[in-house]
Amino acid sequence: MTVGRFELLLPFLEALDDTPRHVGAVCDELARKHPRDAHGKVHYEGRWAASALFRSGFADRPRRGFYRLNRNGKDLLRRDPTVDDVRRIVNARYKPRAVDRRRNRPEATEARSARGTATATSRKATTLDEVRRDLDSVHRTVNGVQDRLDGIEKATKATEARLDSVDKRLEAVEATLAKVDERTLAIKRAVLSRP
Repeated sequence: MTVGRFELLLPFLEALDDTPRHVGAVCDELARKHPRDAHGKVHYEGRWAASALFRSGFADRPRRGFYRLNRNGKDLLRRDPTVDDVRRIVNARYKPRAVDRRRNRPEATEARSARGTATATSRKATTLDEVRRDLDSVHRTVNGVQDRLDGIEKATKATEARLDSVDKRLEAVEATLAKVDERTLAIKRAVLSRP
C-alpha cells in the first residue's frame, strides 16, 4: 500500500467506529501496516484524511482531534467501496475551509478585507445601536424612579400635615381634659366643704 493522501481515506474510514477515537491512535494503527520510514508520512496524510472525511460529511468530530463514523460513513462502507470510489466521493463532497490562508491572491485578500471591514462596521453599528437602546431604557427607568420618589415625597408631606393636625387636636383634647379635671376638683372641694 502506498502512502498517499487519498490512499489513506478508505483505511481511515474503516478504522473508525461509533466511539470517538483520537486521530493519533488511528494513525498509529495505520502506520503499523507500513515500513518504519513511512510512519511520519502516514501520520501527516492520516490527519489530512480525517479532516477530509469530516469535511465531506462521513465522520463526526465531537471534540478536537477525535473522530467517529457517522451514518453517511457507515452507508459508504456498506457499499464496499474501493480506494478510487472513496477518493471520488470525498472529492465531490469535500468542503474546504472558508478562508484558505495559503492563497494570498490580491483579489481574494481585498474581498476578505472588504468583507471583514463591512462586518466589523456593522458589528460596531449594531453594538452602538444596542448601547443607545440600553441607555434610553436606563433613562426611562431613572425617570420612572424619579417620578415615584416625587410621589412618595408628596405623600410624606401630606402625612406630616395630617400628623400636625392630629397633634393639635390632641393638645386641644388634653387642654379640655385639664379643664374638666380642674372643674371636677372644684366641685369635689365645694361638696366636701359643705357642713
